[in-house]
Amino acid sequence: RDAEKFRWDFLKPVNDSKVGYAEWGFSYTSKMSHNKGKRVAFAGMSKFDLQSGLISHYGEMFQGGVAFIQLGVEPARMEKVFKRWTDAQLALPILARHVKA
Repeated sequence: RDAEKFRWDFLKPVNDSKVGYAEWGFSYTSKMSHNKGKRVAFAGMSKFDLQSGLISHYGEMFQGGVAFIQLGVEPARMEKVFKRWTDAQLALPILARHVKA
């Protein structure tokens, strides 16, 4: 409803039957009134947890700010969103010993 003309290319997939990773490029054209027609493109990485050859969990990492800049998102709005993303990431168990160092 907010976008159209999606393109998602997965590249260099690898897996060991328990976990898989892939690099990707993603793009779309915005349909939102304040940035209608703007083409947005960014790259990322995905992690797939696998069970019996099927995806049991999917996660991805990408720099959302790249899309925000292309859409012309106001700096104050970006700061609010980036703060929320930062807080969520710093709360991840994988970063616990890094945050407390």
